[in-house]
Amino acid sequence: MERNDYWVVSPHADDAVLSAGALIHFLAEAGRSVGVFTIFAGHGRGERSPLALSAERLWGLGSDAVASRQREDQRACSRLGATVRFGESPDAVYRRDPTDGTPLYAHQHELFGEMHPHDRKATVQNVADELTELRANHAFLVPSAHGDHVDHRIAKHAAQLVLPDRQVWSYADLPYAESAGRRTFRGSTPSRGPVSDTDSYTVKLSAAAEYSSQLALVTGASTSRQALAIVSSWSERFTRGFAR
Repeated sequence: MERNDYWVVSPHADDAVLSAGALIHFLAEAGRSVGVFTIFAGHGRGERSPLALSAERLWGLGSDAVASRQREDQRACSRLGATVRFGESPDAVYRRDPTDGTPLYAHQHELFGEMHPHDRKATVQNVADELTELRANHAFLVPSAHGDHVDHRIAKHAAQLVLPDRQVWSYADLPYAESAGRRTFRGSTPSRGPVSDTDSYTVKLSAAAEYSSQLALVTGASTSRQALAIVSSWSERFTRGFAR
């Protein structure tokens, strides 16, 4: 396993770039090695549920949406100067109960509700095991779980199980954090100061543009230009340790 100065823990392809892309580029330009660990990038097993099929139609990626999203993530992270590693667990829309094969989450609203018992135990532990393989010289950046999406909560919980608080910075999950308030995230960043470098934000937008399957969904915009304008209005925010 490669050792990076920083690892950014990303629940899905796009979370790290949308939430911390300018910081990632800023650190890479400063000579730091940055890796993005995209947790829920695995292929689901069995027949896709109606929720999964609905998500794939919205993404517009064809028959192998997982591989397509991985390619989007690789291109975006490469633009920022970061490497990317993919986890083996599938996205929540693909996960099924191993005992009876039923989907863990059958409807969109359930992704923001109670965590399924299988996720609380097995999935959290699987992610924690993957995180223990990572090594960082300086810090891990982890999601704060703004918005309460189940995959973001799992990522945060797994990180809390295995990562020392002193080595962790939390990032505000964008776009969810835009409606969750900003007070907790005033202050500095792992770069020892706010990232105000215009070039880093410009490069972040070019990286965000790689997520053609997601931009309209996360911004509500009707064109890519409008979507990127919305992304540019979001402020990256960080706090030391795990967000409470």
